[in-house]
Amino acid sequence: MWWLFLHACLGEPERAKVDSDSAAALSDSDTGPGVTDPDGDGDGVPGSADCDDADPAIHPEAEERCDSIDNNCDGAVDDQFGEVAEPLVGPLIFEGTPGSFGSAVQAVPDLDQDFVSEWLVADPELAEISVFEVVFEAQTVRSSETQLLVGVSASRAGETLVDLGWTNSLFEQRRVAIGAPQNNGGEGAVYVLEAFDGFTIDLTVDAFAVTGSDPLAALGTAFAGPADFNGDGTGDLVVSAPGSGVIYVDYDTGFTSSAADIARQVDVGAQHECGAALAAGDHYNDNGYPWLAIGCPGYDERDGDEGAVWVFSGGSLLSAPYVVDLVQIDAVRISSAEAGAAFGSTMVQNPGGSAADLVVGAPGADGGAGRVYSIDLSGVRAAGMPSSLLLSDAVYRWDGPADSAFGGAVDGNVDVDRDGLGELVSASGGSPCPAGLVWLLPGAGADARSLPGGGARSFATGDPDFGASVGIWMDPWSDTTALIGAAPSAGKVYVFSPG
Repeated sequence: MWWLFLHACLGEPERAKVDSDSAAALSDSDTGPGVTDPDGDGDGVPGSADCDDADPAIHPEAEERCDSIDNNCDGAVDDQFGEVAEPLVGPLIFEGTPGSFGSAVQAVPDLDQDFVSEWLVADPELAEISVFEVVFEAQTVRSSETQLLVGVSASRAGETLVDLGWTNSLFEQRRVAIGAPQNNGGEGAVYVLEAFDGFTIDLTVDAFAVTGSDPLAALGTAFAGPADFNGDGTGDLVVSAPGSGVIYVDYDTGFTSSAADIARQVDVGAQHECGAALAAGDHYNDNGYPWLAIGCPGYDERDGDEGAVWVFSGGSLLSAPYVVDLVQIDAVRISSAEAGAAFGSTMVQNPGGSAADLVVGAPGADGGAGRVYSIDLSGVRAAGMPSSLLLSDAVYRWDGPADSAFGGAVDGNVDVDRDGLGELVSASGGSPCPAGLVWLLPGAGADARSLPGGGARSFATGDPDFGASVGIWMDPWSDTTALIGAAPSAGKVYVFSPG
């Protein structure tokens, strides 16, 4: 479900009133003979200081409105609806072809053992992933493009990206998984790459490919992991194929060439967009195995597209058959009761509080305002717990501005303010404001909060789809924190400091 390219603002503030002393009615002396700087629109501001002397609502003392106009004559449009996303000293803006550049971004601590981070920036329309080497230093940040990964045309390679971590305990090489959900007419594919040699890398030749097994399966739509679902000490990968209604769990990321041969398959049904988002977290109910969450934003139980998320322990797959359904693995359904909420469209492990917390986006909630929920999973599978839950008793949440589709992108797991709790980052878009916003949300909370407010901060660049993809990153080599917001229509990815 594509919620990421809607446009956003924080609402429609009232027009500011000019002070009565300076906005007195015009007299003949205001415009008559001998007046060298007349006030043409009667707003009390001389024409030389008024950027639109024909409109009394526009002048330096006016309040900025969300209307695509510079109301307060400061040279910027709608700039007061989010902090300017100041790039890190450098600045650091990745640029590519306008269209889909930046639809997915994955930062990796080190691909080639040179103690420098690499960033993968995808352009699915071109089936290309640019690899940038990024160096954060005390007063500067430098970046250079080092590789270009190329997939099959029209495959949308790079639609999803995930860092699979080190290949072994000797830290010799990292692996990256790349989703191409439209490969071969919609069957989809996953490329696993661990050799980054040369500038141009052909994924069909230099990467290990796993292809979809069904027409229109869209294998590679979402990833989760790596997490150790079978308890052998090695991270495993989960990948979805929503078109066929299957979630594949690959132990040890020891891929075969066909998705049909992957270690475990969870049949979730193809009718509810299940697998549009995936997330995995730490130990589930203290049983030693991580949890896995499957987002189904099209789940329809009452009035249409309320959305649901199924959560279960990875350990329940060990004794299960090769292909299982959600009932066989004792999955708990957490669902919305609101029509059109599309709960489960986006997900990430919550960095704040318990390690068993899940963050879920519902960009259609509240009539399109959107919401982001944080759900405590620690008691979900306690004794006597029912197999399904509603959101009302299980969460704290953030409510987005009107018509903003807030929650269409989420990320987290970095402690920006060093208070022991990680922060979240999300995005909003929608009419009437032409610019998207990226929101930094505090890591603690126990109630419902509405934006703007609640300690959240918003950032803007003026790009209409800023926030189409978002991220938050702590560079391990410099201890630098960066926020990531992409504007694919402009072909830009902004890397900026939260301050």
